Amino acid sequence: LDGTSEFSLRIKVTKPGDDKEMQMVPINEPLEFQLDIIDAPNTVKTSPQNCYATKADGSGRYNLITDRCEDDETTAITSSKTAIHRFSWEMLAFRYFGNSNAVIIVCEVLICKNEDFADLSGECKRCGQTSKRKKRAVSDSMVLEKTTISSQPIFIINLPDKPEESPAQKDEGFLRTPVGISVIAVLGVIILALSAFIVKKKMVATSSHLMKKTLQVEGNVEKGVDNMAMEVIRN
Repeated sequence: LDGTSEFSLRIKVTKPGDDKEMQMVPINEPLEFQLDIIDAPNTVKTSPQNCYATKADGSGRYNLITDRCEDDETTAITSSKTAIHRFSWEMLAFRYFGNSNAVIIVCEVLICKNEDFADLSGECKRCGQTSKRKKRAVSDSMVLEKTTISSQPIFIINLPDKPEESPAQKDEGFLRTPVGISVIAVLGVIILALSAFIVKKKMVATSSHLMKKTLQVEGNVEKGVDNMAMEVIRN
């Protein structure tokens, strides 16, 4: 959204590395906050002083940037110290005000002359930029304008919990893992070995049975021949 400045300012929330603006943000989603001055000449630069989250109705305040630097360890400035138009920082989305879902990001910004670094007042420097020059007052002619810029409402949402898996689904999921595949392979080898053993045992048993039958038949034949010989002798 544009502020009341004579310059065109914009602040938006995106995913890191993506320029698409977001308004529905899941909790713990990495976010990048971008503040830009649009179509400004290189003779001016932005110097965000303080940025904070507030409820949609304007109540409450959660500091993100204080005195041009990160307010706590959860915030990380990602824009270059020497950048003149864009200012950005990253952090994880969370509920800034308990159960309040909608928040607005507000930044207090100075628009300064883009002078040589040694000539810049302290307020016109970015976080981490220092010099031995004595800090000037905000009313110094180095500052062209002081303005406040607000983002569109951002809605922090909870993603639905995944339904609990049934025992069958858990087993199926396990069998798709490398360990599960190894277990299946080992079981396959064991089953194959048992099958071969059973088949071999049956073949041996069948062979033994056939041998007994053969011997029995041969014995009966020999017995029959002997009986015939005895009959011939008797006659």
